[in-house]
Amino acid sequence: MIVKLITSLFRWGMLMAFQITIARHLHIGSWLLFFPYVLFILQLPFETSRFTVITLAFLTGYTVDIFYHTNGIHALACINLALARSYYINKVALREGLSQIYRPHIKEMGIVWFLQYAFLLILLHHFLIFTIEQFSFDRFWVLWFRIILSTVSTVSLIVFLQRIFTKSKSDS
Repeated sequence: MIVKLITSLFRWGMLMAFQITIARHLHIGSWLLFFPYVLFILQLPFETSRFTVITLAFLTGYTVDIFYHTNGIHALACINLALARSYYINKVALREGLSQIYRPHIKEMGIVWFLQYAFLLILLHHFLIFTIEQFSFDRFWVLWFRIILSTVSTVSLIVFLQRIFTKSKSDS
């Protein structure tokens, strides 16, 4: 249990450092933004309580808000992501008999399952961030284009990060 906690804290620290120092500056105008820090929330173990997931999501989002000067937008989006994650895991993952797996990860869940899981939850996260940021539906199609592009780019970066930092079966 202690090893899992230390591993999760290390993953949080690395993702936050990456988000704040590198991903924050990776963008194409305001069209394509990367938010790989959501991977921490997505990869929390299945057995983590809902309260713990929501608390960690708030702390993660609030930390990003401090560095982005966004007044709680990321904290709100992360809390909603955590709630949607709990719902998705209870309705989909546990019904598919995936509870014996430690955490949602490409290596353990498979690429198709993980892409569905990550895309839906990240789409919700990005929808909240960009809608609150714009606070208008004047440019509805521009807003959706931005949400979709950023969602696809974030999911792609997350898949890339998982592929790079995960040992393959031949390595072990």
